[in-house]
Amino acid sequence: MRSFLLRLSNGRSWRIIPTKTTISWVERFASIMRLKACGPDEDGINIYFITDDLEKFTSDSLDPKKYDELPCYLPGNGWNYSQIGLIKIWQHEDVPDIICAVDYKEEYHEPDIILIANFLSFFYNKNLKAGCLPFHAGLVELNGKGVLLTAPSKTGKSTCCRRIPSPWNTICDEEVLIVRDTGSGRYHAHPFPTWSDFLERNSPGTWDVSRHFPVEAIFLLEQSRKDEVIPVGKGAAASVIYRSAMDACHRYWVNLSKNDARSLNEAIFHNSCEIAKEIPLFKLRVSISGRFWEEIEIAIF
Repeated sequence: MRSFLLRLSNGRSWRIIPTKTTISWVERFASIMRLKACGPDEDGINIYFITDDLEKFTSDSLDPKKYDELPCYLPGNGWNYSQIGLIKIWQHEDVPDIICAVDYKEEYHEPDIILIANFLSFFYNKNLKAGCLPFHAGLVELNGKGVLLTAPSKTGKSTCCRRIPSPWNTICDEEVLIVRDTGSGRYHAHPFPTWSDFLERNSPGTWDVSRHFPVEAIFLLEQSRKDEVIPVGKGAAASVIYRSAMDACHRYWVNLSKNDARSLNEAIFHNSCEIAKEIPLFKLRVSISGRFWEEIEIAIF
């Protein structure tokens, strides 16, 4: 049975491992994220996906030995339980492996997407603590260098991503994960799905989430009569980054306690401030028919 690898530019990796009852869902997940198949010797944290079986698992206990397809080396008790939407999650202090029980049925369609969003909530929360930041922005690139275009929803971000011409490339138009690369120390952006394609336009796409680009700058879009770039100070930039990160994270925050929400909020604020120190941020005033990308090129290339 195939496993799939999710790897970030900071060197952190996860092996997504299905069981017989979750293989079709995991393959759909891997297809949307363009995850590559991997072998058992690949480095990474193992995440096992099983179906939710209330006769075997309760909310506060887990005995992996009751489930034939889980490895026998996993501890029989001492697991910590949490739940995000349709996914129940067990973690253990003594092993890096994670077990996710999903409420999945073959005939589901939209709940398929909800399950993926529930998993990304867990995934983002784990990576926030490692200095990463989910971010509401489009990612465009030129000559291997990434630029983030951020703006409130329905204010022109996706339109700008569609308008930008070759040799620019649009990688995604809604959501990225910002990660500090272990090799260069620079922040890189990984593309993540445009959920409105699934839930509003019924037009599914795929995103290579393991692909990443060094972020040269962030541009906050504003509608205007002429195209213009205006530098933003680091204090104001941190505020913009924080708001955009909260836009990305809020859609995933379900079943959070006040303490958990406070902890994640603090991590988002801290990571936003750190990113603002390293990545320049500009206001980008965009006209209906202008050539805004030329203003970007003048500002940073």
